[in-house]
Amino acid sequence: MTAFFTRADASQGGGLYRSAIVAQLGEVARRIQDGVPPSLKVRVFAATADLAALAGWVSHDCGRYPQAQRYWSYGT
Repeated sequence: MTAFFTRADASQGGGLYRSAIVAQLGEVARRIQDGVPPSLKVRVFAATADLAALAGWVSHDCGRYPQAQRYWSYGT
């Protein structure tokens, strides 16, 4: 999912996919709150960090600097 959005943003740019990326990040966060099996925990959190970093970049591209900073902090 993150790879798809990264390619899509690179080809279209300008934060066109920002809403979809942020929505996916919110959905992943809700699912994490429901619990993650121990066998998947590392992979899920790594993918979530990548998605949060991407959300930060597309927010930055849209001029939403405070949101970008918040998403980047989630990704670190």
